[in-house]
Amino acid sequence: METYFDSHIDLLQRNLQKHSDRLKLNAEKAFKIRSPSGDVLSKEALSENFDREVKNFKLKVSNAMTIKMLLALITYRIRCQRV
Repeated sequence: METYFDSHIDLLQRNLQKHSDRLKLNAEKAFKIRSPSGDVLSKEALSENFDREVKNFKLKVSNAMTIKMLLALITYRIRCQRV
């Protein structure tokens, strides 16, 4: 059961990384992002902000997967006790 969830988490991470790379390229091509002070943000600053957002999203997905896994385990144990 653990390997099933691990493989799904790995697949989600790989897909998320591909998607984030595409988004970075499209954002760089489409427009220049300006900071609140009006300065054009450098590629490094844009990348740092985006990477921070991706990390936050990964954490949320990981927490959701952990909760689902725990609920599945609890449900399984309850069913085993009833039998």
